[in-house]
Amino acid sequence: LRTLNEANKNMNKLYNSIDPVVIDDDLLKQAIEEKDETKDQQKPLFTTLSELKELKLSFKRIRRIDNLVGLKHLTKLQLDNNDIEKIEHLDHLVYLTWLDLSFNKIKKIEGLTRLLRLTDLSLHSNQITNLEGLDDLQNLTILSIGSNCITSLDNILYLRRFKKLLSLNFKGNKASDRPDYKLFTISRLKNLQYLDYRLIDENTVRQAREQYQEDLQALQAKESEIEEQEELMKYQEQRLVSLTQANLQDFDSFFEDLLKEDTELPKLMPLRTLNEAVVEYKERFQETTLHFVTQMLEHHQSRVEERNQLRMACQKVLASTDEWSLSLLDSFNKLKKRLFKEIREGVSRSQLGLLIEEMRIANNKLFDDLMNSEMNLVEQNEEFIREFETRYSE
Repeated sequence: LRTLNEANKNMNKLYNSIDPVVIDDDLLKQAIEEKDETKDQQKPLFTTLSELKELKLSFKRIRRIDNLVGLKHLTKLQLDNNDIEKIEHLDHLVYLTWLDLSFNKIKKIEGLTRLLRLTDLSLHSNQITNLEGLDDLQNLTILSIGSNCITSLDNILYLRRFKKLLSLNFKGNKASDRPDYKLFTISRLKNLQYLDYRLIDENTVRQAREQYQEDLQALQAKESEIEEQEELMKYQEQRLVSLTQANLQDFDSFFEDLLKEDTELPKLMPLRTLNEAVVEYKERFQETTLHFVTQMLEHHQSRVEERNQLRMACQKVLASTDEWSLSLLDSFNKLKKRLFKEIREGVSRSQLGLLIEEMRIANNKLFDDLMNSEMNLVEQNEEFIREFETRYSE
């Protein structure tokens, strides 16, 4: 045993003495060459790093993710079996659909919020203690999080937000040692088809839902309540934005603000008659205010639509003018090319003079046409604006 411990210490010293590998151009080139060895050399996969779709950096002793800035079109990235301790510097890889970070030393799930296209993620065999940091990955269909340090089955509840999750590998965590692990997980993740690489049969699904029927009903009720609260908050935020844009942001608290100005009112509120009168007045006031705000918001929205119509009309005229101007330039360039060709082929002095005169006339005509087009564009836009201002002020 003493000999074995000494051997382990020597191995650790040897490992620590090895300098960590940095992702640099040489390492990328090596990885690309290794991949190309299995491909047809007559058909290169890409011409530049920015066009690279897949990259394998497994078993490279990498300790830090870095220097992947130029690989913006990657869809598949393998960084498994390294010494990576933190997920970082991946935000720009927005086209990633497949990411393998298994067999590393990662303790926390982070740095993945912008990888919205990710469908397959492997974090197997790391040191992760909690499921987190995946909220934005709503396209996730395959997740491998087995052989980590997750001790609580409550982490399974976190995965309910991923409606497209079809396959989960969770085995190897301490939480998976619980006898109810399998049925608990299947009951909570209703769309799951594979658990720990095994197909989930209908009988198991039925058994799981029957066993946890009451828990599921309570869970669904709680989630519905949370969803309603979130929808209410979202509505209130959107309403505040609309009110602010229409300069009506103070109307929701207008009645309370009026009462605050009366310093004597709080002293009189204990009087039942006055209290009832204030409550009744508040209801009538809020009803009137709501009607007013609704009308003003509709009016503001109509103004916004009118401005958008003006903008679209101006853009349409501009696009039409640009198209016509480009056609003039195209015709002029064709004429210039023809005249230059004739001159290069050789012409007499008199013919040269005629060709130059033809070019001068065409150039002047192009100038006049473009200037007239610009003037017409200005006049049309001014007419649009005058008409808009007239209707807008009505």
